[in-house]
Amino acid sequence: MSSRGYQLYKQTIPANGIESFNGLGNAFYLIRSTDTVDIKTDKTTFSEYVEKQGITAEEGFTFKRIEVRNPNAYPVTVLLWMGFGKFEDGRGFLFDAQTEVVGSGETSLANGASITFAGTPSGDRVQRRDITIANNSPAGYLQIADKDGNEFGSVPPASSYLLTSNDEIEISNSSGGSIDYRVGETWYVI
Repeated sequence: MSSRGYQLYKQTIPANGIESFNGLGNAFYLIRSTDTVDIKTDKTTFSEYVEKQGITAEEGFTFKRIEVRNPNAYPVTVLLWMGFGKFEDGRGFLFDAQTEVVGSGETSLANGASITFAGTPSGDRVQRRDITIANNSPAGYLQIADKDGNEFGSVPPASSYLLTSNDEIEISNSSGGSIDYRVGETWYVI
């Protein structure tokens, strides 16, 4: 990072919203973002950016303001660096990304019912790393299916199933009785 100063901005931008960040620089870098956003400076037009993208302009070209537009139908959280020079982020080589575990608590799934875990990030969550499904009942299997309803796994009684996926997952019960279960999702966070 440059010795001429920089600013860090962390903001959750509402669905279809725009946030403005004031500061002086010739570069910006989208350190983290839970989804695609559009970014412009006070001297450019909106362009699409994803996490770990940015620009460094030629010396002499400076801007005083950045606008970040969320084109999505849900909130997006960004961590944005703005300053002079180039942002160099070597943290990925030093330690694993920060995570948060979110548990469902014990819940009962009736016979013939299903529940979907979308894998859609919110707040500071960037991406789901994995999901654990625990079948706490003494009898009956839980079925696991992809977003198209294709079953690919099952959770036997009194056991759990760990799945590394950020995709939509559906859990269903066709055992003939209710099944008590718990779900834990591990999320990468900003």
